[in-house]
Amino acid sequence: MTQFATGLPPSRDLSIKVASIARTDTAAKNLFMLPKGAVPLYFLVFSGTASDAATTATISVGKTGTGTFFLNTVDVKTAAGLIVPPTAKNTNLVTGLTADTQVIGVYAETGTASTTGGPFIVMLVYMRVGPGDLTSAGVLVN
Repeated sequence: MTQFATGLPPSRDLSIKVASIARTDTAAKNLFMLPKGAVPLYFLVFSGTASDAATTATISVGKTGTGTFFLNTVDVKTAAGLIVPPTAKNTNLVTGLTADTQVIGVYAETGTASTTGGPFIVMLVYMRVGPGDLTSAGVLVN
């Protein structure tokens, strides 16, 4: 890897993955794959129409085996348009993935079933670490 005269590694480009979760996706579905070394930075959710479920309507985004690994029950009932998941709903961000990772998503609701809402577009912005980068643990990647 070419380094700048300062000895610092060059900056990293950001990558984006986008997928949708429908209100009928009540069982986890595959959204996209993230490569080993990906560092998830943040999620955004876009919704043209909020869910009209009677009590609650949420989406969760995780990885195979852990359905809420990244986003844990983000409310899609009370908001439409751009939904910025609150910090408490975001988990396992800014940590490099140690293996290729299947990202999954699911919709859940309670109360009277919805008749409208979504689709809920999930966007993940991430970067990849490489040689010369420091990991979140301060370890230099070779």
